Amino acid sequence: MLKMRYPIGKPAMPKHAKTNKPEGILLDIDSELDYWRRTMPDSEFSAMSMSFARFIPTIKFGYDCYLMYHHQPLAEILPTLRDRYRNRVPVSDQLDWRWADQIVRHAWGRMSAT
Repeated sequence: MLKMRYPIGKPAMPKHAKTNKPEGILLDIDSELDYWRRTMPDSEFSAMSMSFARFIPTIKFGYDCYLMYHHQPLAEILPTLRDRYRNRVPVSDQLDWRWADQIVRHAWGRMSAT
């Protein structure tokens, strides 16, 4: 007999956000991180004087958001993503939201363009 395991509870999601399965979307996170590593020194993020490793959790958060909510306009769900960021990314890994917001927007734009 095959036993099925079901997750207990549901992950916290932004209110009013509809999650969609990321079917048909491929993301090579290593290539994306390489892109960010190459472009950050020439971007507004260089003013933060932090190591690239400090940005990785926020970059991954941006891509995760795209994979979960890509069927909705970013502008529609962006206000709720701030709460998700605060609740899902460890405090020690969080950037100020003004920077995280820019990273989410940029990651979303990169994925939307492909």
